[in-house]
Amino acid sequence: MLNFEKYQAKPPATVPFTENTFEKQDNTTVCWLGAAGVFMNCRGTTIMMDPILTAWPGDESRSEMGGLPLLAPPPIWAHQVKKLDAVLYTHADDDHMGIATAKALLPSGAVFHTTACASEILLENGIPKERICVHKRHDVFRIGEVTVKMTGAFHPHQIGDPAANGYRYFTGDDCTGFRLETPDGVLWNPGDTMLMEEHLSNTDADIVMADFSDNEHHFGKTVAIQLMNMLRDSELIMYHWGTVYLPDHGCFNADPEEIRPQIIKPRRLHVLAPGEMMAL
Repeated sequence: MLNFEKYQAKPPATVPFTENTFEKQDNTTVCWLGAAGVFMNCRGTTIMMDPILTAWPGDESRSEMGGLPLLAPPPIWAHQVKKLDAVLYTHADDDHMGIATAKALLPSGAVFHTTACASEILLENGIPKERICVHKRHDVFRIGEVTVKMTGAFHPHQIGDPAANGYRYFTGDDCTGFRLETPDGVLWNPGDTMLMEEHLSNTDADIVMADFSDNEHHFGKTVAIQLMNMLRDSELIMYHWGTVYLPDHGCFNADPEEIRPQIIKPRRLHVLAPGEMMAL
């Protein structure tokens, strides 16, 4: 039995996906998948970003992400996804790019869109080249009903631990955010990133995936609160928190009850369960 001695905020109980989740619909819905994962169904065009949807071998109470204990299971396991149009990866860290998940999603027909750096990891792990689309910084491309615009991201976390990625740190070309423009509105997923000047001009997003990780290679909690308050007309979905048990690790242990009082119009901050849909 897993022992959670230290407090860590965790989300509401997971809302499982149904067969209808992936079907054609009259609007656009978005949900948090857990960890840094996001799902969108735009009038039948289905997209996942940074999904981690596979368990540790033989133990569904632990994530494929290093076997860490799960505080919240995903709303669907990767092998249960029958049809998916695309997977977008912001970067190649294993809490964003789950290789077991990528392999399990191959039968869904999904095409994998990412940076050159992350595409190399996919290729090395057996994802067929013809299923990978490599994009450059600030590229714009189309997936069904959705126009995807890549936004700047800078996440050189290896500076403090250069061995983490073979003594190479992420440059501005290796990581990205994604702005998804739909007929029903705009969703912005900044990805893991320190604050960049261009982030300050992305003020028209209807929904922003809000990362309040207290980490110097993310926005950081203080800067994230300031940025989200500047984007005061955007609805905020809290993500990158509460999924795996790492109470002493700033990248995963943000607490929405500490954040909410500091948000202008605090009702904008939506603390959704994994799999709980929100309409654009």
